[in-house]
Amino acid sequence: MQMSEAVVDDIVALLPPLLQSLEALGFIARHLNPSDFGRVMHAAGTPDQALQAELPRLTGWPEDFAHLRIPLQTASDAALAAFAGLRKVQQGHGDLVEVFRALRYAPRAQEALYPLAAKLPPVSSFFTDPGLREDAELEARLAAPANPGTGIIHHHNEPGSRGGFSLYVPEYYTPNRAWPLVMALHGGSGNGRGFLWSWLRDARSHGAILVAPTATDIPSPKTTWALMGEDTDSPNLARILETVRSRYKHRSEKNAADRHERRRHVLLRQRSRKRVALHASRAGLGHLPSADGRGGRRGDCAVCRSISYMASSTGCSRCRWHGKRTNCYPPLAPM
Repeated sequence: MQMSEAVVDDIVALLPPLLQSLEALGFIARHLNPSDFGRVMHAAGTPDQALQAELPRLTGWPEDFAHLRIPLQTASDAALAAFAGLRKVQQGHGDLVEVFRALRYAPRAQEALYPLAAKLPPVSSFFTDPGLREDAELEARLAAPANPGTGIIHHHNEPGSRGGFSLYVPEYYTPNRAWPLVMALHGGSGNGRGFLWSWLRDARSHGAILVAPTATDIPSPKTTWALMGEDTDSPNLARILETVRSRYKHRSEKNAADRHERRRHVLLRQRSRKRVALHASRAGLGHLPSADGRGGRRGDCAVCRSISYMASSTGCSRCRWHGKRTNCYPPLAPM
């Protein structure tokens, strides 16, 4: 059914504040520093207020447009819930844990909105690397119908579950060449379904298969990777990798890792049993130090020396264990 002029007007009014709100949440996550939280929030602005004002436009839409209304409503509600949590802490009610909790709504908003990337060009642009948004060749590939077996696929990775994985295969994937593959491991107490969105924009723009597994819960009540003690995650990661390898043609792990390490978007670490773990630098909880040391400094404390290169949420600007400052966070800059 062709969109009415009123529906088009509503979308034109709602999309800018929605996308600006999601960009602002990403900005807050990238620059999150407990001692600078107020400044970060001020720099992010108040796009949520404009979104709140425009959201009532979705009420009363004909049922024929539910496939557009529901994603827009769900994404907007999640973005507003994130800002509500952040504003609460900004006003002195809550702590850093509440900030992390609020930021969990950001990937939920993106997951709800992503299906509209194939229908609304501004949404497709949002999920594209900003440096490639004027690339006509990429724009044409993204505008073409998706090939079979591509897009976002969840394998036993529903919210609250453990041991499954989420997969993104670029919609323009074809098996006539080998594609880079990135396995991105979430931070402590996270999950692959949410962490996928830290990497999707880059994978979609640069053409890479993205795998975001969730740590197992063995032994219970384990909620993150087996960084010490019995390793129950390596066999599961190997199974997941083999599952993806059997369905999609990709480059060897070494070549893919080398490519992304040069781009400084991941940290490559060789672990026991020759396991390769790729840790993304944009965890939504801060920045991981870069491999050359310029993005952060190891050795500020015994805790950071042991695990700051192992978990993307651990290299804190002010170490949560004893308060010593480090350089793991980038300098704050305007949006």
